[in-house]
Parts: sequence; C-alpha cells; structure tokens
Amino acid sequence: MNRHTIRVLEFEKIRTQLREYCLTAEADETLRRERVRLDPGEVDQLLSISGALRRCLESTAEFPALSFPPMDTVLGELEKEGAVLEAAELAAIGSYAQSAALLRAYLVRAVSETGDPTVAPLADAVPDVKPVADHVFKFVDADGSIREREIPELKRIRNQITKAGQELQREAQNLLGRNDLRRYWNASVPTLREGRTVLALKADHRGKVSGIVHEVSSTGATIFIEPDSLVQRNNGVTEANSRYQMELLRILRQLSGFCREHHDELTRCVVSVTEIDKVYARARYAIANDCIAAERSIDRISLRQARHPLLGEAAVPISVEFPADKRLLVVTGPNTGGKTVSLKTVGLLALMNQFGMEVPAAAGSELPVFSGIFADIGDEQSIEQSLSTFSGHMRNIGRILNGADGQSLVLLDELGSGTDPEEGGALAMAILDELLDRGPHTIVTTHHGALKHYGFTQPAATNASVEFDMKSLRPTYRIIPGVPGSSHAIEVAAHMGLLRKVTGAAKAYLRGEEYDTGRIIRTLTDREQELHHERESLQLGLQRLEADRNEAQTTRDELARKEKELKQGKLRELEAWSAQARSELENLVREVREGELTREKTRRVKEFIGEAADQLARERAATERDDFAAHVDRSADEIDSDIPLSPGVAVRLRSSGKKGVVQRKAKGSRWQVQVGAVRLAIDESDLLPVRESSDLTLSVAVSGAGGRPSLELDLRGKRLEEALEEVERQIDQALLSGMQRFGIIHGTGEGVLQKGVQDLLRRHPHVRKYSFALPEDGGFGKTIVELS
Repeated sequence: MNRHTIRVLEFEKIRTQLREYCLTAEADETLRRERVRLDPGEVDQLLSISGALRRCLESTAEFPALSFPPMDTVLGELEKEGAVLEAAELAAIGSYAQSAALLRAYLVRAVSETGDPTVAPLADAVPDVKPVADHVFKFVDADGSIREREIPELKRIRNQITKAGQELQREAQNLLGRNDLRRYWNASVPTLREGRTVLALKADHRGKVSGIVHEVSSTGATIFIEPDSLVQRNNGVTEANSRYQMELLRILRQLSGFCREHHDELTRCVVSVTEIDKVYARARYAIANDCIAAERSIDRISLRQARHPLLGEAAVPISVEFPADKRLLVVTGPNTGGKTVSLKTVGLLALMNQFGMEVPAAAGSELPVFSGIFADIGDEQSIEQSLSTFSGHMRNIGRILNGADGQSLVLLDELGSGTDPEEGGALAMAILDELLDRGPHTIVTTHHGALKHYGFTQPAATNASVEFDMKSLRPTYRIIPGVPGSSHAIEVAAHMGLLRKVTGAAKAYLRGEEYDTGRIIRTLTDREQELHHERESLQLGLQRLEADRNEAQTTRDELARKEKELKQGKLRELEAWSAQARSELENLVREVREGELTREKTRRVKEFIGEAADQLARERAATERDDFAAHVDRSADEIDSDIPLSPGVAVRLRSSGKKGVVQRKAKGSRWQVQVGAVRLAIDESDLLPVRESSDLTLSVAVSGAGGRPSLELDLRGKRLEEALEEVERQIDQALLSGMQRFGIIHGTGEGVLQKGVQDLLRRHPHVRKYSFALPEDGGFGKTIVELS
C-alpha cells in the first residue's frame, strides 16, 4: 500500500489505537509491522473470524483475566542447551502457559454456547501447555518467588540458615554485652561486612579483642572486626546459604530442562496466542467504537452514517455513495464545510477494511477490496526539495496516475489549487479525464466552478456538496448527493464582519451568469434540505409505529405468561389435592381391610367418592373459566359487539370459548351455529360476534400427532395423489377437532400441487373459502383454508 497514503490519511494512529487492545507484546509488535491487505480472500477471512470472536465477547461468559508476559527473550534463552533460567523467567513461562489454557477453554466454551464454529480453529491451534504451568508452579510463584515451603529440601536448609543465624546473633549480642568488653565497642549492634557479621571496635582498643579485621572506617576511629568466637558461626551461616543456593540451582536447572523439553509446544503456543490476540484486538476495537463489518461488494462504494474514527464523539456521520454507473464524485462546498474530513473518512475506512477491521459506520455499508488506495491531501510543500505546494501536488498526482487502475481508490483534495484558477481548472479536468480512462473510483474536492460543470457533463461523473446552513452560516457536514455546492465566500465574509460596501462590490464583480448559477445551486440545496427534514420526520414516525408494535407484542407476551402461570398454579393445586385424596383413600382402604365392612365405613367411602367428584367438577369448571378468560384476553381485539348476528357471522361461545359460524335463525332466541363438524342450537346470550382475522401468522409448522390436524400442512416434495389424500385427511381432522383455519404449503414450482390442491378445495363441501397467504407469510406458495 502507498506509504504516502498511509501518512496523509493518518492510518498509523488507527494502528496505534488497535494495538492498545492487544494482550501480548508479540501481537502488538506483529500488528505494528502488518501490511494492509490487497487480497479479498484474506480480508474476508480476517473480518469473518474477528466478527465471530466479537459475537462471542458480546454474548458469552465473561472473558477471563489473562497475563501474557513477553516470551521472545525467554524462549530464546531456553533454546540454548544447558542454560538455566531465573525463577522470574520460569514464572513468566508458567503464567503464559496458564493463560493460554484459560484462553483456549474460553474459546471452546464460546463455540458451544454460540453454536458458531468459526473460532474453533483458533482454539484447536493452541497446544495443551497446562501441564507445563502446573509443574512450574509447584516450585515457583507467579511473581517469581521460590515456593520453598512446598519444597522439603529447601525448607530444611532454610531452617538450618535460620538456626545458624540465630546462634550467630546471640553470640554477637553476648560479646557486645560483656562487662569486660563493653567499653571497647563503638556501636551497640552488629553490622555486616562482605556478608559476614562483624562488630564495631574502637581503634584505641585494637589489641583488646582477638579476631579478623574486615575494614577500617574512613576516619580511622572504628575497626570492623570479626571476633574469633563469631568466625565459626559466620562460617556455619555461609555454608548453609551455599547449600541453599546449590539446591536452588538444581531445582532451576531441573525446571529449565523440563521447559526445554516442551520448547516446541511453547513456541507453537506463542504463535497461536499471537494470532488469537490480533483477532481479539480487532474485535475489542470494533466493540469499543461501535463498528460494523462492511458488506463485500465487487465494485460499489456505499458508506452509511460513516464516522471519522479519529474524531471520537466530535465526528459528524456522513453518507457517501457512488451510483452504479459512476466512477467520479466531485464534492464542492464552503471552506471548513467538511470536504477534507469526508475525503479522509472514506480513505481511512477503506484502509481499515483492508486491514481486516470493522469500520465505524451503519449496517448496510459496502466496500470493495481496492488494488491500491491513493491520496493527495494537505500541503505537499517541501523546502528541502525546493517544491512549492502546487509542485508537490503535481509530483504526487503524477505518481497516482502511474499507479492507479480500475480497481483503485483515488482521493484528491482541492484539485487544481495553488496556481492560476483558469489554468488550474483546465489542468484538473485533464487529470480527471485521465483517471476516468483508467477507471478507478475517484473522489475529488474543489472550489473550481469548471469542475462543477464537469460533474454534470461527464456521464461517468456526478456532483455532491457539503451542506451549509444559510441561517447560521455554519456547515452541517452533511453530504448532499447530486447537487454541487457553493463556496459561500461572500456570505461568510459578511458574517465575519467585512464591510457591507466591500461584500456588495464583490457580488457586483461576479459575472451575472456565474452569480445566477450560484443562486440556482442554493435553491436546489434549500429544496434538498427541506426533503431531508421531511424524510427525518417520516423516519421518526416509522420508529414510533415500530415502538407501538413492540409494546403491543410485549403486552401479548405478558398475557401469555400470566396464562401459563395460571395453568401451572391450577396444576399444582390439583396435584396437591390429588396427593391428599390419595392419602385419605389409602387410609379408608386400610380400615376396610383391617376390620369388617360396616355401614359406617361404607357411608364414609361413599361420602369420600362424592366429595372427590364434586371437587373435580369445581376444579374443571374453574379451569375452563380461567382458560376462556385468558383466551378472551388474548382475543379481545377480535370481539365486536357491534356486529349483528346473521348467517355467516363468526362467533365465539361464552361458555366454552370455541369459535363457530352462524348458519340460520332457530326457534326463539336460539341460533343454529356450526361448531367444527357439529351444528348446534345455541342461545343468543351465549354468542359473542367476532371479527375474523385478516391473516394467519403461523411461522412454525406443527405436525398433527395422535390424529390432530396440523396448523400448517407442508406438501412440498410430495406427489399430487399423495398430497390430495393428506389434504382430505387434514380437513377431516380439522372438522372433528373444531379447527376452522389452517395453511397448506405447496410451494410455487411448476404449479401442479397448487392447482390440484385448489381444485380439491373448490369442490369440497366443508371448505367455506380459500386464498393465497400474505406475501410475508408465504404468498403464492401457501394457501389459507377456512372451513364451514
């Protein structure tokens, strides 16, 4: 990828932000050197696996706390035959191996919980190095200290050192405290010289105490002496410390050898964890910055609500889209209007996408994988190379023209500026001609009026502008497609306090045609702003409707939940009553068996049976009432008391909750009602007129078991004769069970099943009507049947 582009688009700042999410030094260093991809397959693979890990992080158990010390130096040292690692280095190996095991376990669990196997290869690539961690941590703590309490030999030697040191201190205190020697000492406590305990003797009493002189103070007033009685005891401490160090060296050598045996596994572990960490950093960045994976396109750029990733909360979302037949987008508008930021946003998001990163934009955004990304943005002046701003731009544009092809992205800021406006405009159009011949997607920002006309006259070009609020004289940073923008230089100058006389003269100097063009552009821009506000109002209305729909669904769910709780409560009551009844019945049976059958026992048994029957009847009636009440709650929107009873009107029975259809008026206040396959004479007071549902929202086909009909009969893949038999069976079962509506899925195909099924339905005496389902419920591939 072009280094100049990386620099001017400030991609290294994005890379730095990404590296901050790394857990390992190895991944951090790898990302620092990693290149932007040009292969669509590599880009898609990176986005797929980082997106999968992001979903794991967002939806599964908490990510474990991990510690990955740098391994490069440690593994390099371990590779040397016979090298003995320090305890801290061994602790680093243990911590890394332990964290790798935790990371692998997390990924395995995430795959199981999400059902998405995308990250499974990452987990599989991590070798099982937990035994390494377990063995190392038997001897070394995670902070690098030796666990001598867990090592018997070290513990024994440490006790010897402690005992020898205590004897040494006692003897030293004894010498300091002896009456015949007390006046000879220059200090009341012992001190250390060359690792041995010595006493501070006054120089005037040099010959009064026999021993080894270790040092004389700088003033010569003090002699640091090791009295004869301390020599042996100092030797005991030194010998014990030596034995300790020898045993410690033996343990470290053994641990180093053990780790060396697993050097290849540890190396593979570091490589695998590094790869996981690079994916992890991309996933964490995407979560933190509310990013999405841009949909892959072959030749289309469509960025919706894209945000400049370096501006944070200050970023104003922009939308940039190339029409299908366009290769050049000419963006115009005032200074500080956001043209350059928009240009950089497109370029940065393209680079991020090809670095395998999700981008800060709205869902539905599309980006291709470019063969190259070229940018000419900012001040290209070079004092060292004696280049003016214009010369610097031309040199860079020359490189772009040599390198761009039909799969490239070219970003040119203020093309043709820095020189005579007329010549600059002509040169800019010639450059754009060449780019259109080469075919890259090109976005150019400009103030040249000639380029606005160019955007209209070239078939492969289109205009866009950055919006400017004429009331506040401030930019809104919104991009308006299809409309060129005005620089608004005179208006901004007046707003900034320039004399009215001067701004008036400036308008007079403008050629009439050019001023009229600017006025037309402003009119178009104002109209587009009005349309934009209208679209926003419509969007808000749609959002409110969606919120109302969600609230209604929540209410229905709550009613269903209460109904379920009610039934469960009734079931628990029945179970409790059943257990009590069973216990009482067992007692009665026991009494009958243990003695003769008397009249009193017979009466009690009869009373028990009668009470049980009454209780069952009460419970059944209460359950039916609750079921009907819940059903009426769910279907309250269907009941319509304004509908008069007449033949063909759908009704619900108050007593049972079942639905039926009125056939005709019977005697008195009764009506003949078809309920399922049965016609009944029912009193008018038991009938509730209902509105028939306009759709059948069945999303799951439920197979009819035990002779019960299905809510949806799926005939796809069946022969016509077999399918018609199933339809007749379905109608029979529906009539017997009281089902009035069901769906038949026959698909579209060649239409044989559809025609055969609907011919049968047309002739069947119990089919009241049938029709195709709504488009969202199956359309022409599904028929809704209503029985009479």
